[in-house]
Order: sequence, then C-alpha cells, then structure tokens
Amino acid sequence: MSDDDLQDLGDHIGAVFDAVNKPLKGLYGDQHPFHLGTMIRWKDGGPDPLDGMSMYWNDDGYWHFVGFGLAEQGIKTSGIPEVSGWGCELTFKLRPPPEVLADTSIDPELNVPIPCLKTPRWPVVMLNDIARYVFSQQAWLRHGHFMQGIQPFPFIGIIADPSLPDPCQTPNGTFHWLQVVILDEEQFAKLQSDDWQAWLASRPDSWHITPDMPDPHTTVDP
Repeated sequence: MSDDDLQDLGDHIGAVFDAVNKPLKGLYGDQHPFHLGTMIRWKDGGPDPLDGMSMYWNDDGYWHFVGFGLAEQGIKTSGIPEVSGWGCELTFKLRPPPEVLADTSIDPELNVPIPCLKTPRWPVVMLNDIARYVFSQQAWLRHGHFMQGIQPFPFIGIIADPSLPDPCQTPNGTFHWLQVVILDEEQFAKLQSDDWQAWLASRPDSWHITPDMPDPHTTVDP
C-alpha cells in the first residue's frame, strides 16, 4: 500500500470516526466517557462481538451505554453501499443507586465523570449477547423489534434511541442508534400488538430508562 493509499485510508477512517461521534458530542459536549475496548476483536477470534463500549453520564441522572461494532467503524467491507454494517449500534440507559448521585464531578486524573467509574458491567454483557445474536443469526434489528432468550431477561424491546439523531450518516453508509429496553410481560405483549407504534408513542418520556437494579446475572442463595 502506497503512502497516498495509507493517507486516504486514514482520512476515511477519521471521517467515519467524526461522523459517529458527532451526535454523541452534540449530546454530551466535551465529556470524556469511560471506555472499554476488546483485547481481541470478534473477527480475529475474540469472544466479544462489540469492539468497544462507551459509558456516558447524563445530567438527568443515568448512565448511557453506547456500543460500537455492529456498524462499520473503520474500513467499508459490507456489500450494501448505503448501509453501514448491520445498520445499527446498540445503546442502553440505566439509573444508578442513590449513592452514585452523591458525587457527579469529574475525576481529575482520568477526566471522566466519577459516576462513569462506577458503572456496572452487566449491561456490557447484555449488549454483547444481543450483538452475538445478530452475528450468529444474521439478524437485522430495527425499531419496534422484540426479543426473548437474552438471559437472564425474559423480555427485551428494541427502540430508536430518542436521545440521538436517526439515522446516523457516515462515509460507510447509514446506521440507527437502537436502544435496548428491559420489558415486563405486559409491555412485551404491547410491543407485539398491531398498535405497537401508538403504544410506544404514548409512553412517558423517561419510560425507556431502566430503574436501578442489581446485577441480574448474580444469584442469591435463599
């Protein structure tokens, strides 16, 4: 690869990075999220389908998990020019326990909000499990979809993340920010009904933010 080719590749990847991060910067300004990256990428035999996860702190009092790896964040390799990868990236919102709200300042050494250093890891596991389903089943997720079998949650819904613009336009094509919501049995039935769009439109503004909950993967002996 020539120097010019390397320069073009670098410019392309930089343009993709800027396009993906522009809506996040628009929402969170100069906030530095706490970021987790994979050691070995999925395509190289790693265990986690997502290449990384950023955890932002929203001033309304919740963690905003943003996954990366279902859309094409680097080189364009898929065969659909207008769509980036699987056409989506996954997000999740979770309220913390009250003690986390006691200090929402910025850590002076890491330059990230202190609540981001206290994020639980089970949402990272959950979003990776959903991404694993996408890859293994060749499944396209879209707004209004629902899922069962993502343990230990009986019911999961997929909605357009209302905090982020839709779709996200990048040099590799477009993708949608899709938010995972944990549903109860009644909500799951509503999402399966013929009037699911009207039902979603009638939800309170904050319904999609999961309340504080312990790690659901942890079992407690009676």
